[in-house]
Amino acid sequence: MRADPCVVCGGLDDEGLMLVCDGACDRPFHAHCVSFVGPVVGDWACSRCSRHAQHADVLRIRSL
Repeated sequence: MRADPCVVCGGLDDEGLMLVCDGACDRPFHAHCVSFVGPVVGDWACSRCSRHAQHADVLRIRSL
């Protein structure tokens, strides 16, 4: 089991409500700290990894 604190609040409580980024960072976040609502369907990426992936997609498209 993961013992890393939430990146946003630093808390270790509510481990059942932790989301772990499936992007490049693999960091844990409380669902309520990132305003996440609903079940996770597929992969979930934090805002930093999502922005990075979108930027990489734009660069890839521009290079075509």
